Amino acid sequence: MRLFVAVKLPDDVLKRLITIQQRYLTALSVRIERSEKLHLTLLYIGETERKDEILSALNEIEIKPFDIVVETVGTFRNSQYIYWAGISPATELDGLAADVLSCVKAVLPSLQYRFSPHITLARGKAKVPFSFDGDPISMKVDSFSLYESRDGNYIELAAFKK
Repeated sequence: MRLFVAVKLPDDVLKRLITIQQRYLTALSVRIERSEKLHLTLLYIGETERKDEILSALNEIEIKPFDIVVETVGTFRNSQYIYWAGISPATELDGLAADVLSCVKAVLPSLQYRFSPHITLARGKAKVPFSFDGDPISMKVDSFSLYESRDGNYIELAAFKK
């Protein structure tokens, strides 16, 4: 199974991001991410059958609520162009991502991941201009979840909140 750890976005944040997608991306030749797939990835784990061990390791993380701000947009390229909403630097978010990586590496020692806080909004084959002139979006982070990616859908396996 293909696993990842992410912060689930609250409904009000989802609505704002959907508005950005509709206003700034639908006219472009890109594939818009469905609202149920919008999330903030803390760690991409990939293919593994060690779900139960990972669940147990993640259960050890203590999370204290903190706020983050979505305030930038941009693109990067891997096998395609990714259009994203960026998160302002936040020590607490970086710490949570580091804790998640550390716990999962106890189960999967060879796992490598570089945390880059963003929310994927769309994907495309060619780079097209993309900007956003709206207000920043604030949100509280007080939990994270382990997800499985299956057949183009994301299935929440467990939520962690302390």
